[in-house]
Amino acid sequence: IIAGDWSSDVCSSDLLIWAVVSARSKAKSKILHREQLIQKESIHPVLHATLQRSDGQTDLLVLIVRNSGKGLAKNVRFEVESLPDNLPSKLVADAVMRLEMFSGGVDILASGELYGGVFASMLALAAELPDQTFGGVLKLKATYENAFGDQCTSESVLDLSILNFNLSEIKSSGEQKPRKKLLY
Repeated sequence: IIAGDWSSDVCSSDLLIWAVVSARSKAKSKILHREQLIQKESIHPVLHATLQRSDGQTDLLVLIVRNSGKGLAKNVRFEVESLPDNLPSKLVADAVMRLEMFSGGVDILASGELYGGVFASMLALAAELPDQTFGGVLKLKATYENAFGDQCTSESVLDLSILNFNLSEIKSSGEQKPRKKLLY
């Protein structure tokens, strides 16, 4: 064996070993990254909002936010936007904005947990509308962090026209006196 040939064989085999190790390392890195993404998605919080009538007093409106995801949401902040910018949707948006969750947010909302509050009387809101008809939509945007500290956003679009059906039910049942003042 000639010395020059032996060193070039060693260098070639070193390069080959390095290439194999490097390829395996990259493959393991990709697999690890994919597994981390799957883990993050499996415990991702998802927030949804709904408008409901109060169980005890059917003319009262309740905004409820539920974490239907599998992970907790931290430092939750809410925004609401009325679409289109008309009187009925603006009136409901202004009433919703009075809830404490819009000024202070929520520290933590665990998986499956509900958070919300009563924000207005349907009869009192309808009394402020010229034709006593609700319309438009509210877009509720929630911004929060997941368990890993990543920023997340959820949006819920709430159709206000369904309140017209609820309002007609309340009026037909005899509950027609709007409340003068609500205690929150």
